[in-house]
Amino acid sequence: MLQDLPFELRAQIYEYLLPDLPLGHPVESTAITSVSPRPPSLSLLLLCHSLTEEVLSNYYRHALYKLVLSHAFNFYRNDPNLDNLSKHPILQKIQNVELVFFCDGVLVRDYPSFGPDRACQEVRRRAERAVEVLEHAASLKKVVVSWVDPGRHWGVRAEVVTPLRPLRKMGIKLEVGEVLGVEDAERDKLMRALKTELSCDTAVVGGFDYEAHSIRVKREPFQYGGKDSDHPLSLQPYLPHDTVDESRSSSPNLRRDKEDI
Repeated sequence: MLQDLPFELRAQIYEYLLPDLPLGHPVESTAITSVSPRPPSLSLLLLCHSLTEEVLSNYYRHALYKLVLSHAFNFYRNDPNLDNLSKHPILQKIQNVELVFFCDGVLVRDYPSFGPDRACQEVRRRAERAVEVLEHAASLKKVVVSWVDPGRHWGVRAEVVTPLRPLRKMGIKLEVGEVLGVEDAERDKLMRALKTELSCDTAVVGGFDYEAHSIRVKREPFQYGGKDSDHPLSLQPYLPHDTVDESRSSSPNLRRDKEDI
């Protein structure tokens, strides 16, 4: 019987059974862009009532929820000020968050009056609001900071991440994740500047090297929550996602945006 195995072995089994694919827009009406890995399957959750809590606890310990902080409006059609997330029960269960600082190079290029300076100001404002919300996430243990600059407009403006510093004072671990769209010479300077601003190291999430894990995920087809969100409503308060219809998913997938740019 599964219950008779040591907990460490059961945890390895749970991790093996988690789908590798990320789930897009996992929490309806919130700004969470994706979660990886995908939530445990319904069959696993219903395998044994006494193990359901253990399966979910193991899942939340590894799940990485992504929030995109950008000046681009297309990421903020849902929950623009994170008000819905601040009130959602999932906030109290999240243990790992990735904050992606994303500069839409096409938008800056096509609207010169907006400019990179104003873009940075807007992203910093959104980072401040994200911190206000995450300060109330009772289970939060780690925040991974990633940087996407496909238009190469931001240079080494690492001070944009300064609002995250209060999280470290709360005992939350800050790590630098991916830095994409920055030329190699600038990338090294930006990595050092980010680590200095946050007093942190390069991220290793869930026991995997973050960069290698990201490459693996990028090669897989992205799936939206509406495809197989079949958990019963009776379990919804405990699950890391709600049923969401793909046709109503307004925020595009980050990786698809990066490839388009």
